[in-house]
Amino acid sequence: MPNWCNNYISFNMEINKSNESFLKELEEVFNNGELNNYLIPRVDDFYENRDRWGTKWDISPHNFIINEDKTKEVSLFFGTAWSPNIPVSEVLYQKLLKLGGVKNYKHEYDEGGCGFYGIFDGSIDKYYEMNILYYILTDDIDFLHLESDDNNILKFKNIDKLFLIKNKETITLNYYEEYYDVEEYNCFSENYGDDIKIYKYKNDFCSWLVLD
Repeated sequence: MPNWCNNYISFNMEINKSNESFLKELEEVFNNGELNNYLIPRVDDFYENRDRWGTKWDISPHNFIINEDKTKEVSLFFGTAWSPNIPVSEVLYQKLLKLGGVKNYKHEYDEGGCGFYGIFDGSIDKYYEMNILYYILTDDIDFLHLESDDNNILKFKNIDKLFLIKNKETITLNYYEEYYDVEEYNCFSENYGDDIKIYKYKNDFCSWLVLD
């Protein structure tokens, strides 16, 4: 079984007959799980397909959404095996450009198993390593609720353990192209041992550990 990479493609598109027809066809092949093959036809060689698509299989479709307005806001949410299908996304973007009226093309992706995420704008692919700040800003981590921090000891309301602060420093971490200061506490705990790292961003505390 592969790790599944989450993909979110979104764009806005002006309404006309050609665009309507293309979006209808795109939705059909998407729902059939044939997006990669539709945009870059498969060949007999598995490894060549993997290289051409950027992923080993075709997509696992989740949602295809069109919101009606003066322009159509289109969103595609799907999974790919191990890595995003960036070459396919690039072909899609080029097709949309030829049709005309496309704006705000964005292909975001994340793969928690291997710890990376990124964004492709149709021409440039930027990818990043998932750090603790990523999980904080996406609310994808259990937060610790501070009860007290007296005498260099951290105590949290939702965990019946004490953490002795050995030292504290401010580190700078990125989320996409933005950089933020995060406080890193290196702690000792009788229950968890030495070198337990607890992080604080603004008023939020968390740790890589599953603390219970």
